[in-house]
Amino acid sequence: MNTVHLGFRGTMVRLARRWGLVVALVALAALGGAVAAGAGVQADPVKVGLVTDEATLADMGWNWLAYQGLLRAEADLGVVGTVYTSTSSADYEPNLQQCATDGNDLCLAVGFLMTAAVSNTAASYAATDFALVDAVLDHYPDNLRSMIFAEDEAGYLAGTLAGLMTASDVVGEIGGWPVPPVVRFVEGYRHGVLCANPSATVLISYTNDFANPDLGAQVAQEMIAQGADVIFAPAGGTGTGAVLTATQSAVWGIGVDSDYYYSVFDGGAVAGAGYLLSSAMKRVDNAVYDTIADEVNGAFTSGEVLYDLAAQGVGLAPFHEAEPFVPLGVQNALDRVSYGIAHGLIDIWGPCPVITIGVGASLSVIPDIGWPEANAVQLAVDEVNGSGGIGIGGSNYWLHLVTADDGCNPGQGAVAAQTLLDAGSVAVVGYTCSGASHGAGALHSAAGVAMISPSSTGPFVTEQGYATTFRVITRDDRPAQKLAAYLRASVGLERAAIIELDGFWGNWATDVVSETFTALGGTITSRRTIASSDEFTATLTAIQAEAPDVIFYADDNGDRAGLLSLVADGLGMGDVSIAWTTLTADKAVLDAYAARAGSAAEGDYAAMFYRSEEDMPGYGAFYAAYQAAGFPNYGDVVPSYAAFAYDAARIVVAAIERAQSTDPADIRDAIAATAVFRGVVGLYHGFDAKGDVIPQWFWLVHHTNGQWRVFYPARVYLPLALKAFSGLP
Repeated sequence: MNTVHLGFRGTMVRLARRWGLVVALVALAALGGAVAAGAGVQADPVKVGLVTDEATLADMGWNWLAYQGLLRAEADLGVVGTVYTSTSSADYEPNLQQCATDGNDLCLAVGFLMTAAVSNTAASYAATDFALVDAVLDHYPDNLRSMIFAEDEAGYLAGTLAGLMTASDVVGEIGGWPVPPVVRFVEGYRHGVLCANPSATVLISYTNDFANPDLGAQVAQEMIAQGADVIFAPAGGTGTGAVLTATQSAVWGIGVDSDYYYSVFDGGAVAGAGYLLSSAMKRVDNAVYDTIADEVNGAFTSGEVLYDLAAQGVGLAPFHEAEPFVPLGVQNALDRVSYGIAHGLIDIWGPCPVITIGVGASLSVIPDIGWPEANAVQLAVDEVNGSGGIGIGGSNYWLHLVTADDGCNPGQGAVAAQTLLDAGSVAVVGYTCSGASHGAGALHSAAGVAMISPSSTGPFVTEQGYATTFRVITRDDRPAQKLAAYLRASVGLERAAIIELDGFWGNWATDVVSETFTALGGTITSRRTIASSDEFTATLTAIQAEAPDVIFYADDNGDRAGLLSLVADGLGMGDVSIAWTTLTADKAVLDAYAARAGSAAEGDYAAMFYRSEEDMPGYGAFYAAYQAAGFPNYGDVVPSYAAFAYDAARIVVAAIERAQSTDPADIRDAIAATAVFRGVVGLYHGFDAKGDVIPQWFWLVHHTNGQWRVFYPARVYLPLALKAFSGLP
């Protein structure tokens, strides 16, 4: 910007014409010094003339805005204003000359069409100051100023609004001639759209015409046919035609320069006003007022003065009739973006202000779990961005998601972790498999970046001692551990036998039972391994002689577990409870057990893992949102692990908001400090010192009076059928 500051001559000329009496300065050389004496009278008011372009004050655009600035200056600053109305371009120079000869201190010329006229007049009337709205000159005499505007900032705000409001992820932009102000609008808008919505496509067309509404309408229709559902058109009258066509086609439109609600839609009287989202305004009123204030205060300077967001020189107009349809989150995001630009926190030409989070999932080995987890995290990210992003320190940030395949093994888990860390992730939702989480843990610890697994249930994951490892899913050992502890410490059973299937993947559960029961003073009478259920009778006959109080059994097959209870009862062991570790959250196994065992199930216990989808208070809404998102990979598969992944992502977002920081260390600390979080799965109470979730999302049931009843973690003894209505987590 080339701003020429006024020197002594210019200052004195203005003082001389502004005051009725100039102070006399007398040099007293004989006294060896100088004495200043003077007298003054009340200053005459500053006189300001406003010369309109041919659109007149009734345009509800720049002329009208400039007039509002003059009226405010009259009220606040005591200036005397005169309006000189131009009915054609031939009036520009005569009106400017008349403004000067009438003795106005400042003559304001509205619009770049008056560039030549104001340049010529300013050269002829050096004692008068002139200011031109929205034009740049090659040369500025001492008495001529240009008021220019940060169109790129206004365009960026309009683009942010469009990016957040588009449903199709396609928006349109129609420019007039590609002159610098229009290009700044166009490119600012494009960048704003893509920062707010990286998935969006911006259709751009220059019409090379500022006065052809029909051409603007035609281009708008072409863009709408390509899926655009927001149209912005910095193209003068051509753009007016584009916005009218868009809004009258039930497509959002965004005005430019002035508030289109008044200048184009006549305060709502013109059809389509309800689809006018806003307008990217040049605040000519503020620029005119500030220029007059400079004149009054003797601070007028020549050259270019930029009016940007910081100077309230540009901004978005009110939403008017569209306001009910602009979500509060979008409005808040616009406020944060505006604040960030005005305070130098957001560089609209620099990298988008984004926060990167990662998701590590088994996309290849167990894709029916890994892809839904990745999709659920994407859903959370899309929702956050769609509601306006995240506010940090008064500025606005968008979430960016990177994904890596953890391969469901330690080696690939480490590779995935390094990929996500190299991408700049401040936190990671992952990993799917316990082995992958185990392989990733050390890298996360070294980088100081938190990882939250939605499905790694192996106890060893959080036993590595890394402060960066968390999980929102149940540890595999906790249900069996709790069941054994309950039967020993609360029920008082002393003697237990253990039966396990040869080669069954869940036999580690019987290890946990044995360790817990004996640690509390109980006795394991025997631990027997069988090849199949065919050996139930012989094995139970041998155990019967040991007189156990309970028989522990781990199996994910409810029918087979129920058969064990039935055989035991048939051998006369009805007073010996079966304590079954189910290794699943699927309640169907309980029905299968009861159906097989019949009355023999009375008095038996079961430990249920994780949390059933029907017991997740937010699962219905989450399921619907997931299905509606239309993910290309496993978009119709919504396992419970996806709900845990969604909650993990939301916990990360909440931590970022609480930390008010993008520093991974601060985010890790905020995750660790999570106290209450209401998620899809239920009400979280944070994490323990190892990073395991509180609560542990399992439940214990007891078969009494012909049905399974939850006794843990419920505080009252409820039938399982009523659990969903208890309000208990």
